[in-house]
Amino acid sequence: MNNLNLKQLETFVTVAEKGSFTKAANALYMAQSTVSNHIQQLEESLGLILFVRDMKRNISLTPDGNRIYQFAKEILLRCSELEETILENKKSQLIIGASTVPTESILPELIHKFIKTHPNCRFVVKNGDSDQIQRMLTDGEISIGFVGTSDNRQEIIYEKITEDRFVMITPNTPGYVKMHEQGVYGKELLNKPLIFRENGSGTQKLIDNYLGSMDVTEDNLNIVAYVSSSQLQKDLVKMGTGVAILSEYSARDLVSSGRVLRFEMERNCLSRNIYMAKDKKGILNSLALEFDKFVKSIFKLN
Repeated sequence: MNNLNLKQLETFVTVAEKGSFTKAANALYMAQSTVSNHIQQLEESLGLILFVRDMKRNISLTPDGNRIYQFAKEILLRCSELEETILENKKSQLIIGASTVPTESILPELIHKFIKTHPNCRFVVKNGDSDQIQRMLTDGEISIGFVGTSDNRQEIIYEKITEDRFVMITPNTPGYVKMHEQGVYGKELLNKPLIFRENGSGTQKLIDNYLGSMDVTEDNLNIVAYVSSSQLQKDLVKMGTGVAILSEYSARDLVSSGRVLRFEMERNCLSRNIYMAKDKKGILNSLALEFDKFVKSIFKLN
């Protein structure tokens, strides 16, 4: 029975119900010879004769055929129900991706509010740096992405949803408190031990460009760590390991609690855009379209 398959069972059931190989072939859009082959293979797999023909070439089920028909109908019904369940789950599942800052600071509220109006929605959120999220989009792994930097890829649509400022955070110690009171800017603290994000991070790309515009290289800096998450950056700053440049969104809770100090990078604040990104060739299902519309309404996009 290793060669038994659903197509054979479907063909068998159709022949039994139509009472004709020809009518079954028409119903299944198959050649009659293909129908005959499926029935022959099924009979060989089972070791049973399923149909008999009378003198007028009418066909009917044998006793074994009638017994197998009941099993086959049940199997096909269960398979149909399984397909419907899977399809329904796919319809109610929304797969999105986000880089660190959108994941920590924007998605929680978006997901919370969307589920309130779409209680049957199940989110699957994939994380990565901005580069990874953009690749997930073009590879079809996610429907919608949220990133803090755009590589201006021709195959992706980028829609600005908000602006994010960058600030320097420091330990809340007397020395830094005094500098904060004096109105010192973050760029004046670049001589301090620095905690940077890893390559590929949208945040780090912007910082690298910013430093490059001032002709500052890594050789001129005291970088004590490269880390894979802004959470680890914040934890290290709290413990006094160093200072870090990161998103104001990401730093908001720590600053408001007084656990770290926040310095503007310079007189004209350093900022970047947060984008909602979609694959130009991708086709959004109805749920993804609803979420896209919802995000635009939240951020008042045209």
